[in-house]
Amino acid sequence: MAFILPTEASESTPSPSKGDDISIQRLPAQTVAVLEFPGFATEKEIRVQKEKLLASLQMEGKFTPVADTDSFRVLQWNPPYTLPWLRRNEICIKVKEVESEVIAAPDAVE
Repeated sequence: MAFILPTEASESTPSPSKGDDISIQRLPAQTVAVLEFPGFATEKEIRVQKEKLLASLQMEGKFTPVADTDSFRVLQWNPPYTLPWLRRNEICIKVKEVESEVIAAPDAVE
């Protein structure tokens, strides 16, 4: 389980109580592609949504996954008793911008 703290908390990072099995890590900034989906995040649904996100990235062509496509996170935002159609889940994959190739124009013919 992970919690993301806002930037404002970085100046006064909370410290876990002694003996708690909690650690606080600073992570570098990263760019991620995210797809939101409702319902329960079952293994099958996660697989379906991951494929949708990867297909969308490929179709758009502006970003590509940084690591292998098995590296992804599932974010679940609701308590377990939330009704399925009201649940908010997200799947995210680290991406990098695709470098566009510059095509040299042929010399002008006079």
